[in-house]
Amino acid sequence: MIPDTHLGENIARQGCLMIKQCRTFFAEFKREASGYVFDQGYSHIEASRSLGAVESALRGWVSQL
Repeated sequence: MIPDTHLGENIARQGCLMIKQCRTFFAEFKREASGYVFDQGYSHIEASRSLGAVESALRGWVSQL
């Protein structure tokens, strides 16, 4: 009998549910975070890392202003 490693991987994936956590940020925080990019010259990556936010979220906040 030859073991089917792919089957084992698929079963493991099906048995695991990933729950995504969504964080909510207030408008004031979004404005201040955008200020890191506009006023202080931070890159999107630097600002998001220092604030603990996801880079794509910060890019969205900046584009809205």
